[in-house]
Parts: sequence; structure tokens; C-alpha cells
Amino acid sequence: MFLSWIFLVLIIAVLVILGIVLWAKFFGIHDLAAHPGSAQSSGDSADAAHQETESQIVSANRRAVAHGQLAAVEFSVVPRGYRADQVDAVLAECQAEIDRLRAQQAPHAQRAQDTER
Repeated sequence: MFLSWIFLVLIIAVLVILGIVLWAKFFGIHDLAAHPGSAQSSGDSADAAHQETESQIVSANRRAVAHGQLAAVEFSVVPRGYRADQVDAVLAECQAEIDRLRAQQAPHAQRAQDTER
């Protein structure tokens, strides 16, 4: 009786290990950062198209920020999130727009303070 429980536990352990191995084999994480050479195997034409797409995204984001349409801002998705250079470019555009608006508002604010005195 005791040996049948040990046998059952061993069978379940083997099935669990086999299931984990098969799951990892078929549904494993395919991380490009773990295989740096695999991302460069596509060729120069793909790189040129990628650069063109990236510049289009940056230009579209710049226009969206200039028109105040932050909901239209888009970023490329990479294995670990969004492209940091695109996010930095949008943040720089937002900061430039804020600075421009503050510079425009400063003379009006100064006049308003002068009239209150």
C-alpha cells in the first residue's frame, strides 16, 4: 500500500517535469536581447525600412505634440517596452512646447500684474 503512494507521487512528478519542459519548448520566451545576432540577420533593406519608419513615427509625434494632440502620440514596441529614444523625443517636444507657451504668456502675466497695482 505504501509503495503505491510513492509510485503515484513519482509518476505525478515526472508528468509535471515533462509538462514544464514541453511548455518551455513550445511557448518559451523568445527574447531578442538574449540573441543579439538574430536581430541583425534580416539584411540592409530591412534596416533602411526600419529607419524610415522610425523617422516617420518621430515626425508624426512631433506634429501631434505641436497640435496638442497627445492622444495621437505613438511609440514602437520593443521586447522590454517602448523605444526610449522615441519617448525622450516626445518629452523634449513637450518641454519645448511648454517653454514656448510660458514665454508667450510671460508678457501678458506681467501686464496683468502691473494693472493690478
